[in-house]
Amino acid sequence: MKRMLFLMGMVFMAACTAVAQDAFTGKWIAEVTESTTHCERIGKDLLGEYHLTFSLKGTELTLQGERDDVTYHGILNPADPLKAHVQATYNEDGGYVTELVDIAFSEDGASGQGGVTWRWSDGLHQCGGSFLFILKRPEE
Repeated sequence: MKRMLFLMGMVFMAACTAVAQDAFTGKWIAEVTESTTHCERIGKDLLGEYHLTFSLKGTELTLQGERDDVTYHGILNPADPLKAHVQATYNEDGGYVTELVDIAFSEDGASGQGGVTWRWSDGLHQCGGSFLFILKRPEE
């Protein structure tokens, strides 16, 4: 009996993950709703809408933002496939920006929310900030 319950749980978890994977892949709009910055000259995390594309292969999640040269890589949490963590490091304003992004998708795959913590450094100076966003599917 315990074995049967375990197998049923595994099948249910795999089905939820497959549905989640299909639901998250594609185009999204992220609306930055709150922003904090400690950098004077770096224009990160401005309030407004940004277009994103998610692709999922297994639990590996890739996020492409509006900048073609920045790709975020990460995973869906295997214990909670509605939660994801992605990150990217890229050149900006004579230094490097590292962004850590946490995302929580809705169960129906139509929306989500998240937060970003970012840090800029040129090796001598550093500063950073954070922002919150909501995710939604674009109207077709």
